[in-house]
Amino acid sequence: AGSVGYTGAGILAVQAACKTGAGIIKIIIPDSLNPIFETNIVEAITIPLQDHNSGRLSNENINDILDEVKWAEVILFGPGLISETSDWMTKVLSEINIPLVLDASGFQPLFEDTLKINELPSETILTPHYSEFSRIFNIDIKQVKEDPISSVMQIISVLDGRVLVLKGATNIIVT
Repeated sequence: AGSVGYTGAGILAVQAACKTGAGIIKIIIPDSLNPIFETNIVEAITIPLQDHNSGRLSNENINDILDEVKWAEVILFGPGLISETSDWMTKVLSEINIPLVLDASGFQPLFEDTLKINELPSETILTPHYSEFSRIFNIDIKQVKEDPISSVMQIISVLDGRVLVLKGATNIIVT
């Protein structure tokens, strides 16, 4: 989680994990942002990866990320991950085979069509808001806003057992 300008997303994600009673929490972050995370997070372990002061993770970090997530029972992927391309995200997500929560910038490979939903772990929870949902499933945002239930019903078969939480004034959860 986290990129330059978007450290708050990672910090909030860690705080939420702590409140839910998660055990050991690690957050993989760009090295140049480590002081921000270390200052704001006391209950999680920061895993700073080389970013050459770019404030972003990249293709260079793929193997380190995959090594660091081997211990995990579940992965949250996406809050504040800003990237020029989805290449590294696609490679990481295609190698994950444990429960996954996909959120925010983690949807970039789905937006760019470099990864399909059926390539995500079967135990995946996707958490898009209306605009992200519209982009992932290529459904007009106006339709999603006017009739979110019908919009969600259209894509249930695509989920193939995965869970989707459509975030809005009222959250809609389907599998």
